[in-house]
Amino acid sequence: MEKEPGRPVTLTDFFQENMAQLDHWDYDDSSFTHTDMTPGSALLSDFREVNSVRELSSWKKRGEQGPMEKMYFVDGKMRVYGRILLGMDVLLLAEITAGHVLWEKGRGLSMGFSPHHPPLRERVLGASERAALSLQTSVQDPALCIGEGWSFTLATSGRTPPGPGAVEASQQALFTAMQKLEKKVVSQLIAKNTPVIQDGIVHGSDPTFRPGVGPCGLVKRIENLRLSRDETSLAEETVALSRSLYALLFELEAGERTPFLSASFEAGSHLARVFTYTRLIRKDPYHPLKGLIRLEIVVPEETDSLREEITLFFDRMVALLPTLTADYPWRRLPENLFPIIALEDFLGQFFLPPDLVKCSFERAIHPRRR
Repeated sequence: MEKEPGRPVTLTDFFQENMAQLDHWDYDDSSFTHTDMTPGSALLSDFREVNSVRELSSWKKRGEQGPMEKMYFVDGKMRVYGRILLGMDVLLLAEITAGHVLWEKGRGLSMGFSPHHPPLRERVLGASERAALSLQTSVQDPALCIGEGWSFTLATSGRTPPGPGAVEASQQALFTAMQKLEKKVVSQLIAKNTPVIQDGIVHGSDPTFRPGVGPCGLVKRIENLRLSRDETSLAEETVALSRSLYALLFELEAGERTPFLSASFEAGSHLARVFTYTRLIRKDPYHPLKGLIRLEIVVPEETDSLREEITLFFDRMVALLPTLTADYPWRRLPENLFPIIALEDFLGQFFLPPDLVKCSFERAIHPRRR
């Protein structure tokens, strides 16, 4: 590729000319918390398992169906090697990977990948939309090439950071890229007619619900309950039911669940998110959210024909999940199930050594210091 006058050929050239540097502070991976950015309860729809507070009072919190015999778990993992400081922008140098593990009753876990058939993986440079657009117009090839031919491609979230140098949009860019990888894994698995759980919230672009299969999102850090207690735009009965469900959440014991509700992804959407809450361990009066998770699927909004199948699916899921965790002060338990912990550990073995990446970046960006 011929270099145009005054225009760097690669992102590496651009970083050299603009004195980009790797922040000497280590990036704290434990601070990486994915926040649910979706709307709360304003779009609650009429498709639900119970329709009134009276029906809720006779609700059986524990289903009669037996647990599932096997299940796929899908998750992604990221490793952030450091922050790249470029003028007023902060970019994140990272790798992301996604894969699956199969749990079978009586047989335990088997990973869906190996050194000879590795999980899906991408090397990315997380950036805000503003920073990414600026870089793409400044260079001919917006890829950062370092080390042994390692190429890190720009990833953006479409979100504008709240201020100069803010890292939130770069973080979200990595999550967006990881979710896309996870979706590829899920799409490969749903044809196997075995239940599929994906870690995290579902989106309108995810595959729609198939009876007995899902896929089902498992939200283990509940920050947005999606239950309205004061929405004046909703029907009075809907608000009353939502309030009662909110109270029911904190009464749940292990293996019990709430009736499912649904919420449209956006006004005019023909898809809805159907969700239920369950508790994985014995109720702790001092930590009312401990062990609470949300299970959610994507369905067409006009889907009354699936009501019984959805009930059966959630009942069997809720009957199984408490057996795959425990109340230990370790690794985000009890919400982070043992199969997901094992999957995360195995995925982490496919990343590059952090010190090698940092040294390779320094040699590529500051060649005169070798």
